[in-house]
Amino acid sequence: MSDEFLESAIQEARKRLESGGIPIGSVLVIDGKLVGRGHNHRVERGSSILHAEMDCLENAGRLFADLASNLGLKASRRSNKLLHKVR
Repeated sequence: MSDEFLESAIQEARKRLESGGIPIGSVLVIDGKLVGRGHNHRVERGSSILHAEMDCLENAGRLFADLASNLGLKASRRSNKLLHKVR
């Protein structure tokens, strides 16, 4: 996956940071096309499963099973380097 997709995940992380949440974002890519995006909602919604990746998959909606072999999920992580990039 290209850096443009990682940048999209970082943009999602920025949304969380700006609203006081945990700055982790995720994007779903199929055949080079961004089809879903999301960010972490664990703390503000009191959920143990609403990680950025789960939010991204939910936002992508229902996808055909045959597409699953061609997809890639990219997420930003809370490292000092990415936090610096998010801010």
